[in-house]
Amino acid sequence: MTVGMTLGMTGAVTWAAGPFVPPGAGDKAKLLLDDASAAEARLLLVGQAKEEVNVAYFILHEDDSGLITLAELRDAARRGAKVRLLLDGSTHRVGKGMMTHLLKNGVEIKMYHPLITNPMHREEKPGDWVIKVPGTKIELKQSAVEPYNENSFEHPFSWEWRRMHDKQIIVDGNRGLLGSRNIKNGYFTDKRYQGFRSYDVDVYVEGQSPRRANQYFMELWRSSEVELPPDLSKVTQVMEDEAAGRLNHFKTVVDRWKVQGATKDRIANALDDLVDVDAAKFVHDPFDMKGIWAGMELDLLEMIRDAKEEIIIENPYILLTHDFRVEFEAAIYRGVRITVLTNSPETMDIAIVGNQYKRERHELVEMGMKVYEKTGHGMLHGKVLIVDRKKIAVTTYNMDPRSHDLNLEIGMIFDSPALVQTYMPRMEHFLAEAVPYLGERFEDPKPANFKERCMQLLRKIGRGLIRHQL
Repeated sequence: MTVGMTLGMTGAVTWAAGPFVPPGAGDKAKLLLDDASAAEARLLLVGQAKEEVNVAYFILHEDDSGLITLAELRDAARRGAKVRLLLDGSTHRVGKGMMTHLLKNGVEIKMYHPLITNPMHREEKPGDWVIKVPGTKIELKQSAVEPYNENSFEHPFSWEWRRMHDKQIIVDGNRGLLGSRNIKNGYFTDKRYQGFRSYDVDVYVEGQSPRRANQYFMELWRSSEVELPPDLSKVTQVMEDEAAGRLNHFKTVVDRWKVQGATKDRIANALDDLVDVDAAKFVHDPFDMKGIWAGMELDLLEMIRDAKEEIIIENPYILLTHDFRVEFEAAIYRGVRITVLTNSPETMDIAIVGNQYKRERHELVEMGMKVYEKTGHGMLHGKVLIVDRKKIAVTTYNMDPRSHDLNLEIGMIFDSPALVQTYMPRMEHFLAEAVPYLGERFEDPKPANFKERCMQLLRKIGRGLIRHQL
C-alpha cells in the first residue's frame, strides 16, 4: 500500500468515524427563497455570533455583497468571536490587501486547493514554512506537504480539477445557513450584474444538524486539502488601507440599515417564522476521497429510491450520471411522477454545459419525466430535491458529472411536509413561466464535405472526453 493510499484511507476513516452527531430531530428551519431574505438572514446570523463563525464559499468577490460579508466577519472577530474563512483557491476574488487587513483583525483564512501551490510543483521542505503578515508579528505556519506520489490514487491534475463547491455559514456551532448562493452581487439583486442574474434557494437551520456541519467544516479546515493564503510580503500599507476603507464604508451602510425604518425590522425578523422539522440531516462528500468513496449522492439516491408517488427537482444543470439515471428509471417504472425544472440551454451560464444538455435532454422525456425550462432574464441556480412532498433536500449539488466526481458538495435533508409547503409557491411560479420541453432531438447540421465531417467527428470525440468534467 502506498503512502498516498494510507493517508487517504486514514482521512476517510476519520470522516466516517468522528465524534457522533445524531440527526437533527427537533431542529428548526426556514427556506430563504428571495434575495432580500437571504441577505438579511446573513446579516442577522453573523451579527449575533458570540463565540465562533465558520464560513466556506466557492465564490466570494470583493463587490458590494462580498464587502458587506467581509465587514460583518471582521466585526465578529473584533467582538471576540473566532472567525474562520475558507475559500476555494481558484474561484474566490479576495485580494491580498484585503486578506492582510482581515488577518490583522483576527479573521483566519485558508484556501482549498490553491492553484499556485499545487503539490506537484512544490519543492519538498523540511519542517514548516511560514507566512508573515507585514506590519505585525503574526506568523502563519503551514506544515510541509509531501510531493506528489505517482503511485497514489490521485490523478496528477486532481488538485486543480477538484474544487470546493460548499456555500455555508455556521455560527456558534448550532446555527447554520447553506444553499446555492455564492457571495457575489448577481446572487443578491434583481438586476443583472455583469450580465449575470441568479435565482437561488438557501436554508437556515438551528439545532443538532448544524453541529455536524460544523464538525465537517473543522475536519476540512485541519486537513491537508487546504492551505494558508499566498505570500503577503509585498502587500503595501496603501493596499491595506484601501481594503480597510472599503470595509468601513459598507460597515457604515449596514449599521444604518440595522437602525432605520423598514430595513431595521426586516433584518431583526429575518430568522423568525421557523418550521419545526421531524428530522434533519447534514450531508457532505468525503473531502479527501472524492471520486473514490461515494459521498452525499448516496443520500440523494436513497431519497429517490424511497419515492412512492412524486419527485420534484429544481436544478440548474441536468446531465445525469449512471447512478441517477438508474434510480430515476426505477422510480418511473414504479409509477412515480417526476417533474424537472431547469434552465434552457440558452439560459445556462456555462455554454459548454448548455451545449451538452441540448444534446441529451431528449433522454429525460423519453425516460418519462416532465421537463420545464426557464428562459429569458436570469437563470435558476437552486438545487432542490423533493420526494412525495414530505422530504426536501437543499444542497449545493448540481445533477452533473462534476458534482458527482470532482467537486466537494454539501446539503441538508429534511423530513418535513410543512417545510416543503413553504417551497411550493416558488416552484409553481417558475413552472408557470417555464416552457415545457417536449422531447425534440437536437441534430447537428449535416456536413457538406469531408473536412466538415472530420471536424464534426472530432467535436463528438471531444465532448465524450470532457463530459465527466461538466
